[in-house]
Amino acid sequence: MTKIDARPAFSALLILLLLSTACAALSNPVRADTAPSSPLTIFKLPMPATHAPTAPGCYTYVKQKWQATPCLPESQARAFPPPIQGGSLPIYGVQTATPTVGAVWSALTQANGMYDSISHKPDYSVQLNTNYFTGSNGHTDWVQLVTQAYFNAYYPALSYAGGCIWNNDLSNTPFQPTYPCVSLPYVNLNTTWQAFIELDIVPGGLQGTFELCGYPCVWGSVTVSDVYGLGSSGRWQQTSGTLLGYGLGSRAMFYSPAYLATDVVQGYPGNTHGQFISAIVTGESNNLNYVSYNYVGCSNGDCWTDTASSH
Repeated sequence: MTKIDARPAFSALLILLLLSTACAALSNPVRADTAPSSPLTIFKLPMPATHAPTAPGCYTYVKQKWQATPCLPESQARAFPPPIQGGSLPIYGVQTATPTVGAVWSALTQANGMYDSISHKPDYSVQLNTNYFTGSNGHTDWVQLVTQAYFNAYYPALSYAGGCIWNNDLSNTPFQPTYPCVSLPYVNLNTTWQAFIELDIVPGGLQGTFELCGYPCVWGSVTVSDVYGLGSSGRWQQTSGTLLGYGLGSRAMFYSPAYLATDVVQGYPGNTHGQFISAIVTGESNNLNYVSYNYVGCSNGDCWTDTASSH
């Protein structure tokens, strides 16, 4: 399977799809099994044409190529509030057998400001979450790819974000990111905002590709060790995620009107079947209500679901 062709920069086709999703709000769920391809593939959105290098280190996509870049300082990565397990609110996603790639894309088409329920500032996270699994350590483990965006209320120019891979042992909390993390700019949550996270199983580890877009769009990538063996023995089965609270079980509190579209994709070569899931794995949440969602469709090895939520 090739890297998912999800290229986050708004196009006319993307806008049409988001408008059609908005028109479907409050409708009953509809089946998407006969859809020709994943929405992420249909968009043909501009995105890096190749994977970033899988060698240890951090990379950004600049002038049509991946370039090594300084990683997010470890002190800043450690300062992110850890995401927590559990919670009570479901997040929709996809289940397939033995995936090798998964992705989450979110975009706001309406926005009127937000705050995090703990920090009381416009801090937020975007998460890609796997299922819990019995890892190579014999414990219940969990992998998250999380973009966390910190807003400095006193010196906004010093706001920052980072993309980290969290190899979590549920018996050992609080969680810590598997350093290094890739540095990203803080991007305000307005109607130009969108984010993308992709998880790939690569030789020797897990590769995370992170994007934040508010024009311009910034891409970063990092590869870390597959600490608990997610990529082997059929441990990875599910992918879910969306725009959520900053960490420590917080909630992203949006002012009305707000409208968020999210696509979740998971796949492997030859895959033809997937299941829609309602996952309760992360403690972070938002105050948006799901207003439409499609069941899983599959094509070209990828299975996906797309959702819309509003306030």
